[in-house]
Amino acid sequence: MAGIVKDGTLVRANGGFDGEGSTYPASQIGAEVTVKNVRFIIGAAGGNNAVACRGRDISLPEGNHHSIWLLASAIEGSHKDQEVVISYGDGTTTKFKQNFSDWYVPEGFPGEFRAIRSAYRNTADGSRDDRAFYVYGYGFKLDPSKSVISITLPSDEQIRVLAISMAD
Repeated sequence: MAGIVKDGTLVRANGGFDGEGSTYPASQIGAEVTVKNVRFIIGAAGGNNAVACRGRDISLPEGNHHSIWLLASAIEGSHKDQEVVISYGDGTTTKFKQNFSDWYVPEGFPGEFRAIRSAYRNTADGSRDDRAFYVYGYGFKLDPSKSVISITLPSDEQIRVLAISMAD
């Protein structure tokens, strides 16, 4: 989904970050973000740069890492007790529970931090909604003695992920 677009871009009413045509402005997000010493690459404005979780399994470059990080936000309110599952090459998994704040209402849940503050959002007709909107960061500790192979995102389609990064 196109969750980040250039200012003035018209978005289908059933598209955008929130499914109603609203998006983050590319000028406020950028193409690369570094937070908590973790570098994230953001997809190109107007392209498929966000994903609704829906329990998706995402393959990761195999390797041993200390942590995995998500840039994400929820829509339609906060979403609590969501499960994130890490799968390792030896067949084991680690499960985490996380609460996700709405992109407009930061709740400061444990394990969550404000990674990006956007001074506004774009609406479906290309105009601005001049309230602040946020992208949050979430970090999960990995077992560095094991090689990670995939992440299973929460089954809630109202949680949207903009980027994933691993850190050593």
